[in-house]
Amino acid sequence: MANKKQPQTRKPKPYPFKINYLSIPSGSDSRIKKMDSWYFLHYFQNEALRRCATVHRLYKKNRHDDKALFLKYGVTWKFMVDSCPSFDDFIAEHEFHFSQVCCFYDMNEFLKGVVKNEFWKELIKNDFLKLGESILNSDRNSLFLLIDVRFRPKTIINRLEPILKSRYQEISKNPTLHKNPRDPDAGNPLQSFSDPFPWHPVIKSPIKDLKAWLKYLQCYDLRRCEGLAYGEIAKRIYGNIKKRDNAETAFSRVQRLIDCAEKNEWPPTGTS
Repeated sequence: MANKKQPQTRKPKPYPFKINYLSIPSGSDSRIKKMDSWYFLHYFQNEALRRCATVHRLYKKNRHDDKALFLKYGVTWKFMVDSCPSFDDFIAEHEFHFSQVCCFYDMNEFLKGVVKNEFWKELIKNDFLKLGESILNSDRNSLFLLIDVRFRPKTIINRLEPILKSRYQEISKNPTLHKNPRDPDAGNPLQSFSDPFPWHPVIKSPIKDLKAWLKYLQCYDLRRCEGLAYGEIAKRIYGNIKKRDNAETAFSRVQRLIDCAEKNEWPPTGTS
């Protein structure tokens, strides 16, 4: 709920780098409707990180050093600062992560790629020591296998299919299996081992309306970077000064999103 006791204006506090907005062409509603809203959550996680104090401090300290940023949030400066996808790129990334079948990985091929890259080798060298423990403590979203490919493919598939069906039905029909991500004994149950994007077959994404949240970002930026009153923000974004409460609510929602992203408390809560 909007808090009308907040001051009309505030001291502007611009970001240390320019932030651009995703531009959605007219007539794109049908394409957006076909998208998985969990992808929207991933997109706005990155937008929230661009606006958080920790990223700004790291940028001012050494914007040419990717390691600290990557270890903290899993992204590089080129992605964080220079990346502003076109709508077609936005759609293409969604298709890559949510439409293509990427339900398993050949770990041998993955590790071959890792050892050829000095940056990745340095980042994960200590993680190999924890691999066995990670497998033992993995949540029910993942099934780690060592497959003997000397058997006929049909034999392997026939043995594996009932196990996969049972696990899938267990997860789909019982959302309580996915505990609170903040539970220290739960790991991060909404995030699979093989895919960095949170997703769930039953639970809905906390962010469902792409266009609404793009407006929330603009409201937040006008308040923070230009110090505008909520009435003026509402006039600019919603076309009506009387919608100042909408602008204030938008600011609060984005602030909550930023807080969650900055603390790596993801998926977020309290943003709706």
